Amino acid sequence: MTKLTVQFTDDMDEVLEELAESRGLRKTQVLRRAVLLMKYLDEAAASGTDLVLRDRVTGQEKQLLLETSIR
Repeated sequence: MTKLTVQFTDDMDEVLEELAESRGLRKTQVLRRAVLLMKYLDEAAASGTDLVLRDRVTGQEKQLLLETSIR
């Protein structure tokens, strides 16, 4: 396993802490999930999949447009 040292601004660290606390996770777990989510979204977008968020109440949809570097 590779060990990394990452520097965040205070604001970014606060966001990371909030995400970890709200889910009962460690910061490391939040970062791992974020990386895997980014990989999944990049691969989906690169394969031509539309990425859409749908409001469960109103049914309103918003399409996510992602720049990918997958070749």
